[in-house]
Amino acid sequence: MCKNIFINEKQKRLLQIFIPYTIIVILGSLVMGVMIIFYYQQNAKNQLQDLIFLRYNNYLDFMSISEKVLITLSFQKISSYSQNFGMINKHLINDDYNFNSLVAWDDRSTERFSQNQKKPNFLLENHYQLKDYCQPIELCKQNQTCIDNYDNYLLQLNYLDDDVQYVKAQFSSWSNALQIDWEDLAIEQKQYMIKANLQQIFWQTYFINQNQDIIQTVRIYSVRQLDGLFYQVFSESVITAISVLNNTQFGGPFTCTKVNGSYPEYIYRSTDQFDGFLYKDHTLKPCGNSTSPCSCPYFNQKRLLPLDWRCRPWYQDANNSFYNQFSQPYIDYGMHTIALTSTFKVVRPQNQKISIQDELNYQQDGVQAIDLNLQNIQIRFLQNYDDEEYSYLISTNPSKNSTDYIPSIMAHPRMNISIQQNIYDIEFQNEEYMNYEKQMYENQTSFLRDEFTIGNSCKQLFQANLSEIRTIIKNNQQYLTRFTPIFICYGDFNEQYNNKVAYYVKSISYRKKDQNIQEVSQMMEIMVKTIFIFMFLVIVFIILVFFVLLKYFLKHNFEIPIAIVSKVIQEADCESIYILNTKIEKGELKTSLELKNLIITINKVILKFQEKVDKKLQNKEDNLNQIQKKYFKSINTFYAFSHKTGLGMCLNNLSVLYMLQKSYKKAFYYMNLANNISNQIFEEYTQSLIKENNLSIFQAIQFIHSQQQSEQKLNFLQIYSCRKFQLANILYLYLKQSNKQVYKIQETQDLSPIAAQNNYFQTKRQTTIDLNQTNYTKISFCGVQTRESFHLNKHFVDELDQVNEINKLDDSNILNNDEKQALVQFSKQLIKEGNMIFSIISQTKTINENIRNKFILYKALSLLLSIKIQLLEENHLKRIIIKELFYLMKKLVFTNYKNQLDYYKQLQIILQQKYYYYKALFYYKIFKYKKALRLIIKSLNYKQITYVNKYYETISVNQSSAQFYDSQVAYKALKLLKNIIKVANIKLLSKQQTLIKQDMHVLKQMSLSTQKNQLHFFEVFFESNYQEK
Repeated sequence: MCKNIFINEKQKRLLQIFIPYTIIVILGSLVMGVMIIFYYQQNAKNQLQDLIFLRYNNYLDFMSISEKVLITLSFQKISSYSQNFGMINKHLINDDYNFNSLVAWDDRSTERFSQNQKKPNFLLENHYQLKDYCQPIELCKQNQTCIDNYDNYLLQLNYLDDDVQYVKAQFSSWSNALQIDWEDLAIEQKQYMIKANLQQIFWQTYFINQNQDIIQTVRIYSVRQLDGLFYQVFSESVITAISVLNNTQFGGPFTCTKVNGSYPEYIYRSTDQFDGFLYKDHTLKPCGNSTSPCSCPYFNQKRLLPLDWRCRPWYQDANNSFYNQFSQPYIDYGMHTIALTSTFKVVRPQNQKISIQDELNYQQDGVQAIDLNLQNIQIRFLQNYDDEEYSYLISTNPSKNSTDYIPSIMAHPRMNISIQQNIYDIEFQNEEYMNYEKQMYENQTSFLRDEFTIGNSCKQLFQANLSEIRTIIKNNQQYLTRFTPIFICYGDFNEQYNNKVAYYVKSISYRKKDQNIQEVSQMMEIMVKTIFIFMFLVIVFIILVFFVLLKYFLKHNFEIPIAIVSKVIQEADCESIYILNTKIEKGELKTSLELKNLIITINKVILKFQEKVDKKLQNKEDNLNQIQKKYFKSINTFYAFSHKTGLGMCLNNLSVLYMLQKSYKKAFYYMNLANNISNQIFEEYTQSLIKENNLSIFQAIQFIHSQQQSEQKLNFLQIYSCRKFQLANILYLYLKQSNKQVYKIQETQDLSPIAAQNNYFQTKRQTTIDLNQTNYTKISFCGVQTRESFHLNKHFVDELDQVNEINKLDDSNILNNDEKQALVQFSKQLIKEGNMIFSIISQTKTINENIRNKFILYKALSLLLSIKIQLLEENHLKRIIIKELFYLMKKLVFTNYKNQLDYYKQLQIILQQKYYYYKALFYYKIFKYKKALRLIIKSLNYKQITYVNKYYETISVNQSSAQFYDSQVAYKALKLLKNIIKVANIKLLSKQQTLIKQDMHVLKQMSLSTQKNQLHFFEVFFESNYQEK
């Protein structure tokens, strides 16, 4: 019985210690397991997701930066070469390099072969001729592969690898829309082409060293604005590449196969043989007509070849920038693949230029261009392409004032390289989600449509913090996308500028990131399971170890002592047993156990945000609105009754108003409309005579006077010719005003007035312009297109509503030499047309003698205006023509006319005064100061002026007539006298100098007054015609 009690106590003691401990260990493990699953595992998963997302961002950063550096270096290399050779072309166009000092052959001939010389001086071939282009094909002999690949232009880029291509690459190409044969070019044009061909040496070296570049140059060429001359490094045949011309209509088909011993030739040698591609673009599609011309002026002229390079988009876009610019992607006609063009705007050196950015406001004198092949970067993108991760290159917005732009593809692994595509064409092809995804992409990437801007310095080229990261949805999948801008830098040592040329885009699918997260999550789950198994095994091990240790502990601390005690009790007597039992009941035998545990904490961070705002300015309206409204009311009235004469009167008066205010552009606008009305009435008067009597216009005018037509028609002819004179006079005043502005700029550059004047004339003489005159009546001036005919239709009044825009025009801008020459030629043509009427009427003997005398003086006024316009052309004064004009004018103004009215006698005296002044000015400009001095004295001594009648009798002018003179001319003559005294170093007494200053002061006040002695041409001209107009 004692034994059973002992066993129960033994088990009870073991269980009392072991079971609580085991429960505590299991509960602790369960709590830890729950914390691992619901707290640690989820927190670790979120941290891992953030870490993976950060990893992908860092990966995008690294890949984008590395690719950006590579692409930027390629673009910058091309930009630098373009700028360097653009500067060479600037010197070529400015004729800074002397031809004789550059060429090596002795006779300095502009022909390919000098006399008795077998080695060519240079190798230049025409784009539209096959004789030079096809010559190297003979080296192919029977090699069919060589023959088949002969037209492959790109093979020339590695010309050192093939003998045939080496010979072919020695030629450079040229073309011009107006000439085909080298012999048709002028000497200056030939010299320019030969000097330009010196670039081939440098460019060939560049081609050889670009094999490893991801963006390669395939074509290098330049175009001169003056005549459209095109020069290209390497040999290329446009006539075989352009399908429009490669047909029988133009002498084709054009191939390097001889027919009857020679290669096919372009059939046309003169525009008289066909329509000259008039009003047609380079694809022979109509682009306009005589009433609505093509937007490019060179398509409105007859030409031998359809392609004028000055009409190409890359050429015209270059004018809207300065220095370097890259075009939008396009399909190259030779490679038939996507390509880019880098252009350099060539502007001749300008004296008034302060910054290279000022070239933005100058008309280009030429363009240096480089065509770029993007296939290497396309191949690079394909090598690293899969649907989960890829790269592409897109264009930037070229516009400075519009954000309505869709980026075009430069290179993309899924693009068709032979088709021009935009980003939407390639990226969004799932019809189910296309519209939504396009809209989302457009909203998220507004920075891709940012307006074109030019930044200062070059620091942005390799800045890493300019990228934009977006989550783009494509085909119902999310892509982490990084947009990295590509910049180029250009400028000189003093100024550097930059602008964006492309965006490099790197995309990684969220599916790839999710796969990585899923893989990590699965690994975490395996790890958690492993932890639980390990924990379970550890707990079991701990329990077992604890059980063994506890059992060992109990055995040695309880079982053995109890066994001893039990044995003692069994062997003890009754008194000993009683004593031990008492001690147990009193609790003199005791045991104890203690346990402790501790847990850890977490922290988090937030983000920041900022914004920007833009402001705009407004312009004020002009103060002439009230006056204009009155004239427009009259115009509306005349228009309602189709009264062309009244309309002409109102427009004429508006023009005179602006002319007196020296607002010559606005004056030209209204006088041009009045002139168009006169042209239409003139056609109505003469058309019937021309048709019925088969007469020319000249004969029709003579017929009117010979038949003694009505005075109304005679007055109209006067108005018709006078308005042309007025239009020419306005242009003269505007040109004169522009010259004054140039002189003022010269004078402000720390120069004395005399030095500035000499510098101004010297600069003008160094510039020569060779214009091919065609039709100056179609020039555009101050935004107004001059017309040969006028139609009074319902749109006429609407056209006049442009007055709000016309009033915003000013005359502050300085014309370049091309614009001045065009306006001068237009003025001459107007004077010629008006002078024809004056001559016919003045030579008609059947009309009234006073009227005839009046028209003789009008003719003298026309000659005077012609002289004044000729004197504006300081760069090439035509002395013989000017002297002939003075001779003709002298015959008219120094002749006594019978029965001449006093009014016209007074005008004749003023013309004599002007004759002497402008003849003195002519001799001053050609540095003949003595003659100029004598003529100035005659102009100032107006009371002693005499004239000769047809019998060469000298007649003195009476005192009353001599009182009428032009104080403005006298003031100008005195100023010219003062300049001659300074230039010729004539020494005067102090009293003489004082008298000159006093006279200049008096004459200046008189010339500024509005009294009767301020005699203008308009007052004389319309003194008797105001009611008619």
